[in-house]
Amino acid sequence: MKLYAVEKVSMREHSRELSNLETLGIRHVFSDAYQLMLGDYQKELNKRLLEDNDAVSVATGDNIPGGALSGNEAYIMDFWKGQSTMEKPHTVVSYKINPVIVDVPEMESLNASRVDNHLLLPTGELGTLAPGGAVYVVDDLREINARGRVYRKNQKCVLKGDVISVKYETPSNFLVEVMLTQAVGDIFDQQHYIYTDMFKYGETAFLDEALAEQTLSAPKA
Repeated sequence: MKLYAVEKVSMREHSRELSNLETLGIRHVFSDAYQLMLGDYQKELNKRLLEDNDAVSVATGDNIPGGALSGNEAYIMDFWKGQSTMEKPHTVVSYKINPVIVDVPEMESLNASRVDNHLLLPTGELGTLAPGGAVYVVDDLREINARGRVYRKNQKCVLKGDVISVKYETPSNFLVEVMLTQAVGDIFDQQHYIYTDMFKYGETAFLDEALAEQTLSAPKA
């Protein structure tokens, strides 16, 4: 299965380097990912009082403050704080839509368009539990070691993820496959770890954030 992750990199004022990596979201089709990128791109332009002008002067061909879109990428050029407008602007935000290949194991998946009329799907603040939707999960925090390996910490957190598939054993017992993203590494070299895992609805997966937080704070047996 191919999905699309929208990545955003922005400049850190103190270092003037593009190093703040953020995954805006993951979408099942490219057009939805593009709209997600476009929406955030326009917000950044509006915040900086800039225009979508290809960041190039028509008269001279030089780079000027503004934004540019090209296929699955976009970027915004502007002056650094305190920089003279006589100098060249720099890239302060960039975007890219990256394909994500997910190896989905064969299972009895629950497709929202083929649901048994007698099967009542759970609903909550995020909508209906179904592929293509979203869900809150309680999972282990991830971290990365000096060798670049991601490992599980002995600490739980609540995450919001994308539902890849739903398997049901009984009408009230649902197993949910979820794609999640966690930031790992220190703030100066942060990476985003994308993974999938299975969760049981009502125990570690929820459609209401309050229920997930309640499970997280519940005392261990």
